[in-house]
Amino acid sequence: MKTFYFVLLLLGSMSLQAQDSTQLNRFWNNTEIGLLIGGLERSFTGLQILSTTGYRLSNNFSLGFTTGIDANEIAILPLLLHSRWHFAPTKRVNPYLGASAGWGIGLARKTPSYDTKGGFIGEISAGLQINRGKQTGFSLALAYRWQQYQETYNYFNVEEIYHYKISRLCFRFGWHF
Repeated sequence: MKTFYFVLLLLGSMSLQAQDSTQLNRFWNNTEIGLLIGGLERSFTGLQILSTTGYRLSNNFSLGFTTGIDANEIAILPLLLHSRWHFAPTKRVNPYLGASAGWGIGLARKTPSYDTKGGFIGEISAGLQINRGKQTGFSLALAYRWQQYQETYNYFNVEEIYHYKISRLCFRFGWHF
């Protein structure tokens, strides 16, 4: 439960940063909810909530930081560096390409018989920003994500380690400002 509150606090603080009135043209935030399609056989779909706060280095290119939660086989806290290229930043419909890379932290509670460790996460995405005004609008995205994590089971002093490498599609809908 502490981890859930931490994630909410982190997402909220990132949203407040993006609303700084002196830098609305440079800082942006995109908060999304989506479905994770694919992965391991034991669960086909999962839920993803992400918040990306970025800084425009030019009208077309921006860098940012992404965090949130991936809830599928296990809960993962992604910490990613995100880059995005906007093709038509001043138009009502703005297509973009993005790439992210970073680390996922396993959020499962550690016990004497069970532990999880996160791993590398990489992602490429394509999407649309549908602008409602100068600074706000909706976003739709399709992404392909690679993710690694490890589970360790220890029963009667016998340790079993499972390494997972998952590739999946992500469909996301969000709000940007």
